[in-house]
Order: sequence, then C-alpha cells, then structure tokens
Amino acid sequence: MGKKRFAWGLFIGLICAATLAAGTGVASASTATDESQFVSKINHERSSRGLRTLSVRSDLVSAARKHSVAMANKGEIWHDPHTPYTVSGWTTYGENVGMGPDVDSLHTAFMNSKEHRDNILYPSFNQIGVGVVIGSDGTMYVTEIFVERGSAPKPVVHTVTKRTTQAPAPEPIKRVAAHVQAPKPAPVVAEPQTVELLVRLVGLGADEVDPATGDAAGL
Repeated sequence: MGKKRFAWGLFIGLICAATLAAGTGVASASTATDESQFVSKINHERSSRGLRTLSVRSDLVSAARKHSVAMANKGEIWHDPHTPYTVSGWTTYGENVGMGPDVDSLHTAFMNSKEHRDNILYPSFNQIGVGVVIGSDGTMYVTEIFVERGSAPKPVVHTVTKRTTQAPAPEPIKRVAAHVQAPKPAPVVAEPQTVELLVRLVGLGADEVDPATGDAAGL
C-alpha cells in the first residue's frame, strides 16, 4: 500500500453515563436509515467548522457493517486489526466503534470524547462508511470508518543557504548535575455515575499504527 499512514489510537474504553446490559445473539440486518443519520450528523459537524464533507463509499460501508455484526453477536465492542486491510487505496485511516441505545446518544458521546471527535473532524479524511446493526436486545452497534483517498501528494521543497562568513565556534558544554523530584500525582476523584444511559466507545485515531505490522503505538 506504499507509504500509508495507519493509526490505531490507544484502545479507549469510554463509558458515558451508567450501565445497560448488552445482550448477545444474532444481530438483525443493518439499518440504512440509522447509517444515513450518522453520516448526516458527521457532515454537519464538519461543514459547520469549514471542513469538507465526507462522501459515502460502498466498500467502507460493507467493512463497517461486517464489523458491527461481529460486535453485536458478541455483545462487545473492539477494533479488529484486519478491518483496515479489507479496504484499499487509503493514505490515512480512522475508525470509531460504539454501542448504545440510538443514533443521537452515540453521536453525542463520540463528539464528547476527544479521540472520537478528532476522527470525525480530521481535516484530511474525505470518505466514510458507517455500519449499524441492532443486537438481539435492541442495543445499537455502530462502526464508523474514515479514510483519506486520492489526495495529491504534498510538495517537498529543498532550500540551500549560502554562507559568506564563518560560523563562530560553539560554546563549550557545561555539565551540571541536577536532581529533580517529580511532583506527587493528584488524587484521582471518581465521578459519580447515573443510571439512565450507557454508551461505550472505542476510538481508532489517525496517526498511531505501523501499517507494516498493524501494531498499536504504546501498546
């Protein structure tokens, strides 16, 4: 795939609000209307900030639906490292996955999470595929795949500077022993949970995975 940028963001499990049991079982068919709603909301977020909107591509939709079916059947969300390789021609890839009760709740949760919002608003992305599947218990599972395709390569410019005077000799390096004590970490304060709504998200960012190995940076 040439010099491609491929980024597994840190696997972020984000729980917004409280718990809602995610059932297992065979997932129902993809919901095209819900998928269109996700795309409309994403493009509204982008256009309102002066970013180009994303065009839907069928191969990205197919890959997204396939992964959402797998998640719904297990009642869990995760990133499959093989999914990016089921589509071709991208130079940058990003992915959001989530589970929750409906489109509005999930989109709001994505936008409230920096990692997921960064994918939605990443300037270089120009194509998208969204796959929505409703689990056997009514829980919605969604996969959002973002890619950059067909962008012209950025020009590389080399500049040569002529020197007419000799540069002064560098000052000698002075080595000073220093001991710095790291500050004590601030105490962690647990935020209270409510019992109204659960949305779990996992984000895949745009600049953190080695395309040759699929290894996530920092993992």
